[in-house]
Amino acid sequence: MATIAGSLGISLLLLKTGSNVSTTHKLEHQPLRSSNQTIASPPIATPNTTFEVPQQFHSQTIYQAKLNPTEKVIALTFDDGPWPKTTAQVLAILKENNIKATFFLVGQPLESFPDIAKQVVADGHAIGNHTWHHWYKMMSDETATTEIEYTSALIYRITGVKTSLFRPPGGFLKNGLAKYAKQRHDAVIM
Repeated sequence: MATIAGSLGISLLLLKTGSNVSTTHKLEHQPLRSSNQTIASPPIATPNTTFEVPQQFHSQTIYQAKLNPTEKVIALTFDDGPWPKTTAQVLAILKENNIKATFFLVGQPLESFPDIAKQVVADGHAIGNHTWHHWYKMMSDETATTEIEYTSALIYRITGVKTSLFRPPGGFLKNGLAKYAKQRHDAVIM
């Protein structure tokens, strides 16, 4: 069975580096073998879950994960939703194949389609912040703060998940968003 990790292998990488997952619900783990240790599979998201990013990843931009080349790992990430048709289709395919992924959510559609985000969590996928508007433009510190904080608050209010994963729209790192995400100690996932 192949192991699927979310957000560029970050789930697996974070677990390898000693990440703690704080939750009020029991997490399901399946042991994996590493070249030097046994590690757990990425945690299953449930309401009231906090994925704690290890200190060395706080305020960092992560472009790739360094994994043992003998491990078979693929990272699936989905950005820009949730959307009723496409996100539901993706969730059905993932569920049918017992695959977990990371969904980077945008605040505006999240506000309109909260039940889809709840389903993402119920199905055990990880969630990251992808801003409120999905703007590429240069932003003031105040606007960048609002874009990220509003979305994080809404993700928590709807799903019960506190996330410290952030992906900037379009991969733009110089428009103020990544700077603010790093100030929050989020891991900026590219």
